[in-house]
Formats: sequence, C-alpha cells, structure tokens
Amino acid sequence: MAGIELGGGALDRPFDPGLRVGRQVILAARRRGVIVRPLGDVVVINPPLVMADAEADLLVEAVAESIVEVVSRVPALPGVR
Repeated sequence: MAGIELGGGALDRPFDPGLRVGRQVILAARRRGVIVRPLGDVVVINPPLVMADAEADLLVEAVAESIVEVVSRVPALPGVR
C-alpha cells in the first residue's frame, strides 16, 4: 500500500477540504480504468502482491495523469502552513 499526499505545489499548501481533491483524483483514475481510494487529500494505492509490469505501468500512469488533470485546475489555499 502507498499513499500520495496532494498539495498545491507544496505539502505546506493544502487544498480547501470542501473541494474534495482526493475524490476528484480517484474519479479521474476510474475513468482511466484503475481503482484507487481517497483518504482526504491522500490517494491510496493498494495493488495486488503480484501484477504484470504492464498492469503496474497502467496503474502508475493513470494515477499520475489523474493527479495532473485535477491538481492543475484546483487552487491551493494561499499562505496556509
């Protein structure tokens, strides 16, 4: 299991919790054919113990593309630490 914490350019600049950025990312990943889950603004990846290289590549690429898609359009909270 791994978690990817989402932040607005830096982890010390969180997103507004009301935007549910983690949920937006997992929905974008589902459109790309992979299932991950949000834990707030952390995207949790829980791959099987055994998977083919192609499946691992699909998982990583889909999650990365989903994060870029969502985070690029959502503003971080300014000046929050």
